[in-house]
Amino acid sequence: MTTNGIKARASFDTQQATRIVKALERMPFNLARREVGKIMQRAFRPAYNTMRGLAPKQTGRLKKSIATITFFSRASKSWVVRLGPRYKGPNKSYTAHFAELGVKPKTKTTSGQFTFFGKGGKVIRTQRITAGVRKQPFVRPTLMKYRDVIPFRVAKGVREFLVSEFKKNT
Repeated sequence: MTTNGIKARASFDTQQATRIVKALERMPFNLARREVGKIMQRAFRPAYNTMRGLAPKQTGRLKKSIATITFFSRASKSWVVRLGPRYKGPNKSYTAHFAELGVKPKTKTTSGQFTFFGKGGKVIRTQRITAGVRKQPFVRPTLMKYRDVIPFRVAKGVREFLVSEFKKNT
C-alpha cells in the first residue's frame, strides 16, 4: 500500500523472520503461495472494507475498482500486497487520483458558447465554465488507520498456518 512514498510494511525480528522464511521455502511453492496469499487477503480485509466505505459514491465505479492484489515478487524475493483502485482490467478507475487529491478549480472561457445539459435536462449555453473537484481522501486515511495493525495480522496468520502444517506433517 503506497501513498506519496509512505508504505506499510510487515517486519519481524530477524530470528523469527529467518525461521518463517526457511519454513516457507521447505514447502512446495504453490502451496505456500496459495496459503500466504489467502493470509494476506484476510489480513487486509478490514482496510479493504474501510477504503471502500470512504470512496466517493457518485457512480460507484471507484468503489468497485478497489481491490487487494497479492503476489510473490521473485526479484525482491518478498510478498507484495497492493490495496487500492485498479488501473487495469474490467473494473478499472482512471479518476481515483482526482478523488484522492482533488482538482484545483479553473475557469475556462470561449469566444463561442459551451452547450451542455444541466439538471432536469435543461440545455445550458454559457461562455464560461468553472471546473474542479474537492478532495475526498480515501487511501491516506485507510493507510494511517491500519498501517500498524496489518503487520501483526499477517504475522499471526502465517504463524497459525505454519503451526497447522507442522501438526499435519508430524
